[in-house]
Amino acid sequence: MFADDTMSATEDRVGIKRAIVIIETEAAALELKINKKKSGIMVIYKQAGGGRRQEGEVFGYPLVNDYKYLGTLMNQTLSPASHLEKAARKVSYVTGKLAPLRRQLNMKFNVRLFKTLIMPSIRMVGVLYKTATESWKGKIVRTVNRMFRTFCMLPWTCPNELV
Repeated sequence: MFADDTMSATEDRVGIKRAIVIIETEAAALELKINKKKSGIMVIYKQAGGGRRQEGEVFGYPLVNDYKYLGTLMNQTLSPASHLEKAARKVSYVTGKLAPLRRQLNMKFNVRLFKTLIMPSIRMVGVLYKTATESWKGKIVRTVNRMFRTFCMLPWTCPNELV
C-alpha cells in the first residue's frame, strides 16, 4: 500500500524536515510506502511574479513548480490559471465529442450533461477561488459562463442572469 493524498504546509526548511519525518514515521508504522518520485515540495509565494523556477531536491523529495493535489492543479502563487486552462481544454474536448448528441437533446438534458460531465473538472478550481484576486474571480465566472453557453448551445446574447 502507498501513502498518498497527504499535504503539509510549513513556513521554513526546518518545518519541512519536521513534517517529512512525521509523515515518513507514520507511514512506516502503518506499513505504507512513500513514492518520492510522485511526491513533491513546492515553495508558495505570497504575490504573483514572486515565484522562481525550482529545481533539485530537498531531503530526497523533488522540488516542483506545479503540483496536482486531489484533482486541483496548483502553482507557486496559488493562481487558478493552471487549473482553469486544463479544465478549459478538457471541456472543449468533451463538448466537441458530444456535439452530435447535444444537438438532438433538449435544454434540460444538456444542462444535466453539463453538471455531470463538465462541472467536476471546473469545480476543483473552487479550492483556489477563495484565495484568488477579484480579477481572477471574475475570469473564473466568465470562463464557466462561456463553457456553459457553448455546451448548452445558448446564444451569446443570452443574459448572464439566465446562465
